[in-house]
Amino acid sequence: MQKLYYLTFLVAIILVGVFACQKPLPNNGVPFYISVDNASVAIDNPSVQGSASSKIDQIWVEIGSSNLGAYQLPVKFPVLSNEGTYDILIQAGIKNRGISGQLKTYPMLEAISQPITFNNTTKNYSINPVFRYLSRCNFEMNESFEFSNNFDVNMNITSDSNKYEGANSGMMELAPLNGAISKTGNLDIPNGSVAYIELNYKTDKPFSVGLLSNSLGSPVDMQLVVIDTKTTWNKMYIDITSDIANINSGTYQFYVKSYNDDSLSTKRVFIDNFKVIYL
Repeated sequence: MQKLYYLTFLVAIILVGVFACQKPLPNNGVPFYISVDNASVAIDNPSVQGSASSKIDQIWVEIGSSNLGAYQLPVKFPVLSNEGTYDILIQAGIKNRGISGQLKTYPMLEAISQPITFNNTTKNYSINPVFRYLSRCNFEMNESFEFSNNFDVNMNITSDSNKYEGANSGMMELAPLNGAISKTGNLDIPNGSVAYIELNYKTDKPFSVGLLSNSLGSPVDMQLVVIDTKTTWNKMYIDITSDIANINSGTYQFYVKSYNDDSLSTKRVFIDNFKVIYL
């Protein structure tokens, strides 16, 4: 019986110590909330950087020294913090190749850093970040079809109601039971670069984006992505960093290719704002 008393006393001391060591939750456990409805891109040099079109559908957030993780937009997320002013860091996120399982921060856009002040008279805060391209981005290609067409045969310019923005977009026609391919000129991307393709598109038929190059004297034809039918304009980001690292050529052509299996009607692939960017 005496041993039981000693054991009970010891457990009581341990419990008192545990509860005494617990720190109170920030702001007594009452969170603040941040809403982000959308994110966009601003262009500092249109003649170099081109269109401000974007599809930033998630963000990565840090506040102070806390990494809060990634959020799909639109979002309203809680922040458990004491009152005060903190630095909030927001990075733009994209789906690589349009794949939900390949969520990435987009390295071509500068992270946004700004102060945010929490106080208990205001529980809800709204931020709609506007990102900018890093000044050290190299735009090796920026084809908007407004003043030029850097694709070869089969890519025409259209100014009808199908265009995306501005006066023109690119259009590749697919005759019944026929395919088509249109290629860029040679583009230089230094070995070891971080590189992406951006493009706006809508299409009657699936099409592929690929690259042509040489590796150790052997020709390379690499399909990068197959883009499904989309009857309204969409945006895609394609990470080609590992692809060009494996080829290690330094000079590349990119192409758009499709096939029309319909025996009765002509189909069309529309392209705009085809950018090849590297760091």
